Amino acid sequence: SRSFTILAAPTAPTNSGGTSVTGSASIGSTLTANDGSWADGGSAITATGYQWQVCPNPASCVWADVAAADTSTYLLGSSDVGKQFRIRVSKTNGIGTSTATSTATSTVAKGTQATLTIPTTSVSFGSTLTLSTSGGSGSGAVSYSVVSGTCSLSGNVLTVGNVGSSCVVRATKASDASFNEASSSNTTVSVTRANQSALVLTSTSGTFGVGLTLTTS
Repeated sequence: SRSFTILAAPTAPTNSGGTSVTGSASIGSTLTANDGSWADGGSAITATGYQWQVCPNPASCVWADVAAADTSTYLLGSSDVGKQFRIRVSKTNGIGTSTATSTATSTVAKGTQATLTIPTTSVSFGSTLTLSTSGGSGSGAVSYSVVSGTCSLSGNVLTVGNVGSSCVVRATKASDASFNEASSSNTTVSVTRANQSALVLTSTSGTFGVGLTLTTS
């Protein structure tokens, strides 16, 4: 007698789970697709496709494809705040194409600003210091405050006390549509000795045998 093995006909690829998205849902972060687990259905997988989808209103999701977002990563920009995203992964073999879709990300939040600093931290006695910042992100306005010390502010112009006195200030950059508020660390401004005005001898001639009293201006 003869025995026969009946082989199942090949099918399109099948997904058994694991399709997901990793990455922080905040401005400036990159979302990355995880394909998940796939069986080839008896015919080698020849292509993998990606399509990012967006839900503009998480309270009532209507998913739509993101134009030109067809790679395994997606960089979140300022226009993505308040939205949710997911990935649709497709696998193709000689029989056909199958897709699997991840769950939604959390709602995209505003980003964290770059570190905000006050770079100029010394001023000569008798002078004022115009404060400025480096770092930060977005379009929020910058304001300054005195944390402690014998100094005062008018806008961003700092008036300090005597040499050796203490003055601690802080800068704050407001939030905007894309970034949360950020503050610098408390920054100590030191007061250094000032250079005197030029000293000039004003008595430069005298009479022989007569003492000359020196004077300056």
